[in-house]
Amino acid sequence: MIKNKVNSISNNPDITTFNYQRLNPQLRDRIQELTVDIKNRLRRCAQDIYIIGYNLCQIKQQLKHGEFRIWLKTEFDWSVSAANKFMHVSQRFCLDDLEEVEISPSALYVLAAPSTPQEVRNQALIKAKQGQTITFSFAKQLLKDNQNKPPELTNDDEINHNTATTANLSLFYQSDFLDFISVKKDKICPSGEIYDPFDFNDYLEQEWRRMLRAEQYLSLVICKIDTQNSSYEELLVYQLIQQVGYGLADSLKRTGDFIGQYDDDQCVAVLPNTHIQGVQCVIERFMKWFTAWKKNFNQFDEFNTIRICIGTASIIPKQELTPQSLIQKALLNRQIIE
Repeated sequence: MIKNKVNSISNNPDITTFNYQRLNPQLRDRIQELTVDIKNRLRRCAQDIYIIGYNLCQIKQQLKHGEFRIWLKTEFDWSVSAANKFMHVSQRFCLDDLEEVEISPSALYVLAAPSTPQEVRNQALIKAKQGQTITFSFAKQLLKDNQNKPPELTNDDEINHNTATTANLSLFYQSDFLDFISVKKDKICPSGEIYDPFDFNDYLEQEWRRMLRAEQYLSLVICKIDTQNSSYEELLVYQLIQQVGYGLADSLKRTGDFIGQYDDDQCVAVLPNTHIQGVQCVIERFMKWFTAWKKNFNQFDEFNTIRICIGTASIIPKQELTPQSLIQKALLNRQIIE
């Protein structure tokens, strides 16, 4: 229980946007308690960032779709992207690991990013516990060194040497491929930012309400990487889906549309004022991009099995429907394209 003395949130006359009275008393008290705790911890030491992230995750899970964004804006004037930084820390670190270590907030956010391998986080914690101050520059250097480092062969006597060698060569092959696509990504020149999954939910809710009022079509495109190989590293899949997102953004040919991640291996485009014929034009342009993109990897035979799974949906929002209706329709309409 948090013992710090603070003003009651419910008695604060400045709060007019988020309506706490809509919540049941037990949930309202719990969220207000966590809100107070977050505000008291904003001095941002490593453990405080973890606990803020943990509390944010709890609140998001308990609020209805779209309410989390309103609550963040009301209480902290934060975007969902800002909150994600805290939540990623709580999802990828243990609280005990952050005790009595000096890790700057900016370094902690880099280490907790979905694209950062667990090995880099482990290396940073070891250095921190040895007394090293982990700065943003130090964390970025660890990440760079890890990307350039070939994996070590295992000497475990219980593992067959040939099997171990094959596995490590595969990892080295993937690492080589990862370096290659990282270089290629710099040449793609994306037309827009690839947003986080939390941003997608909020944007979809916003555009759903807008198209509901305008009685216009709202369309969705969901792209999933189908690698047919479960041994691919998490970072590799993340980089692949980032590039697919850039390709999807390049296929839209107009500004203002939303491109983001739906989850770890899927990206999504939200297309307001777009009917199914317009979506089809986007898909045709994207498939031309995808075909050309795959040709870059002809030297990597193992990755010629990469396919794309695309789902589309177009709906004029109605009061009896929800944004989830659009997502479900797109997922049901998915097709694998070689």
